Amino acid sequence: MRCPEAGGRPLPARRAAPFASRLVAAIAAVAAVGPMAASRPASGAPPPRAHSDWSGRVGVGYDAFEERYSIVDGDTLDRVDEWRTRLRLAWMRGDDLRDHVRIEGRTFLGQNDLEAGVRLRAARRLGRSGARRLALQVDASRRHIESTGDFQFPNTITRVVGIVSARSRLGSAWRMEVVDRLERVDYARRTEFDADYARNRATLRLVREGGLATWYGAGVSLVTMNVPDSTEIAWTAIEPAVDVHLAGDGRRRLDAALTLSRRRYPDDGTRSSFWSLLTTIAGEWPLADRVSLSLEDHVEAWRYDTSDAVYFDYTENRVTALARLHAGDLTTVGAGAAWAALRTDASSDDRYTEIGAVVRIDHASRRFWFAFEYEPGRRRYDAWDPNASLDALSVYSDYAYRRLSLIGAWHLAPHVDFNVFLDWQPEDHEREGDDATATLFASSLSWGF
Repeated sequence: MRCPEAGGRPLPARRAAPFASRLVAAIAAVAAVGPMAASRPASGAPPPRAHSDWSGRVGVGYDAFEERYSIVDGDTLDRVDEWRTRLRLAWMRGDDLRDHVRIEGRTFLGQNDLEAGVRLRAARRLGRSGARRLALQVDASRRHIESTGDFQFPNTITRVVGIVSARSRLGSAWRMEVVDRLERVDYARRTEFDADYARNRATLRLVREGGLATWYGAGVSLVTMNVPDSTEIAWTAIEPAVDVHLAGDGRRRLDAALTLSRRRYPDDGTRSSFWSLLTTIAGEWPLADRVSLSLEDHVEAWRYDTSDAVYFDYTENRVTALARLHAGDLTTVGAGAAWAALRTDASSDDRYTEIGAVVRIDHASRRFWFAFEYEPGRRRYDAWDPNASLDALSVYSDYAYRRLSLIGAWHLAPHVDFNVFLDWQPEDHEREGDDATATLFASSLSWGF
């Protein structure tokens, strides 16, 4: 765990992560739909009887990260991998969708680290109709990393996260949500990479519901980041956001989200304040009985008050278009193209355009679920010239890429589950010394009780 935003905005990524973006979007969509999908008791019906229950899960897993690249004339291989075990035990009274209290303890044991944590979650509806709801969540953990094996930076990390939220219905179609999230991280050994911090996000949001899978939302967040050991990377941000989710018959849907952020650093610091704009638009329309067309467009734009060689204005855009075949209710196969580009006036070395072919397969059944994506393509940098002199060579060279992502879950037997995640991204550069490959693999086998 590193101090987030310790270096301000990261440099433009050389490798896109479309699958990660889809995964985050899917999690956000499920989280948003979940509360609306909760059924309400009929008028006059007696409230459900509260009950308590114990549950737990124990599992073993294997994680590995490998990055291969070149420095001068030699190949470098960075690899971190370990076996790990997890144990979780929880007690809950009530129902997840209604009033409840849940206490959970967990432990994580790896070859080089040990983590233990506890989580408290509580929710209560107010009023006879349950139109108002209060919720509290507190999560505390402590992780100790040894200096042996693949970990070169031993440390002990204490992390506490508290979330307080309130939700109130404003008539039959509107609801208001207020959420405050405070995160505190403390390192036993403070380094140039590991710095204590406290970050708070307070959000006010209004939502208009138009059905089970249709809603419109607008809100604003105030975010503060305090770093006791460095005032230069402390900041405050205001972030207004809007989102729209429309679902119709016959596989028609439109999702759109826009977040504008104004982040301010201290005037006497070394970081420049900036504006950022993040937008996502995704839609799907039927073309035939079992065929549909899906489009996704992601845009990031950054504008700094004062630009320099590291932090400069740029806009990055990625568009994906797929023809999707719905092979039954459980499987979807898609094929199409992806286009991406980064534009900036500050650095010609960073400007690029890329195009690739995309194959995407999704399957979901009661016992087996997976999402697979493969994209081969090519990225071209505006400044790259293979015939340029050594002094005039650009920072980056053109390359052919392959991006493969797989996430899956398999219900092997009652209470026994296997999960796997793979992300593989090799790059074949025109300048041979720039070749690189990044591989991330994670798996787990667990038993619930």
